[in-house]
Amino acid sequence: MRITSGDLRGRSISSLEGTETRPTSDKVKQSMFNIIQFDIYGRYALDLFAGTGQLGIEAVSRGAKTCVFVEQEFKTAKHLSQNIENFGIDTRCQVVEQDCIKFLSKNKGSFNLVFMDPPYLKDGISNIIRLLCENDFLKDDAIVLAETDINDSVPEIAGRLHLEKTYKHGRTAVHLYKIH
Repeated sequence: MRITSGDLRGRSISSLEGTETRPTSDKVKQSMFNIIQFDIYGRYALDLFAGTGQLGIEAVSRGAKTCVFVEQEFKTAKHLSQNIENFGIDTRCQVVEQDCIKFLSKNKGSFNLVFMDPPYLKDGISNIIRLLCENDFLKDDAIVLAETDINDSVPEIAGRLHLEKTYKHGRTAVHLYKIH
């Protein structure tokens, strides 16, 4: 996995061998960043189900002001922290080792760029989107990108978030939400 643009362009993101993470494919990642290419600079990002952290790291490389990475697996979170330190972006990033649902239920935040790439679970994204809205994690100009299996159902509207468009890439779907 390589960072494709920005200050860290061309640098490799390492991942742990044999972990349960399913990194976003290069094609899907490129599509996601093409969708938001003019809406990254200065944003406060949240990378849920961070895994390797490639989405949040790419956002920071492209000018996001900060990124909070939420990853529940201890070894994966520790490896992600090491990557962030190696890239020299540790002052702009925070890794939280916690289950995503617990994080969204027990914390507060103010983000305007959210990535979520959960394990492909049927209808799992709806609860996460609901928690983002109910617990005031989103700024008024928030953009949320959710990656799911193409057969997973997602809500059209959740609180102030509205599904703007769905992009399909083989068996993967990327859903773009914005505040209305």
